[in-house]
Amino acid sequence: MTDSRTLPIGMLLVGIVCSGCGSDRPPLYPAGGLVTFNNEPVSGASVMFYPTQGRASFARTGDDGRFSLMTYLPNDGVAAGPYRVSVTKVVARQPPTEENPYPHAVMMLPPEYANVATA
Repeated sequence: MTDSRTLPIGMLLVGIVCSGCGSDRPPLYPAGGLVTFNNEPVSGASVMFYPTQGRASFARTGDDGRFSLMTYLPNDGVAAGPYRVSVTKVVARQPPTEENPYPHAVMMLPPEYANVATA
């Protein structure tokens, strides 16, 4: 048997939880680009945009080196403003095993690409 108070209380909780959803978020704008190294697209790279204030944005490059940034949800874009950018691509030399779940990894791009002071 269902208590008749369950539905209104549940709806009230959803209302309270969602009442602030998105209200303090700045407007976002579509943003993306292309990562290349030695004139070749870089697939599987992590691209981070760090604002001077606010939330960072992230993307992973596709097979063609292209990316679309996300701040809260996939491809939702970034807030307007200045950013520092880092690009990294790390590849494990061998797949993880039970004996070695964290195998040695290799940076596939120059280290200065990962450093927001020099990227």
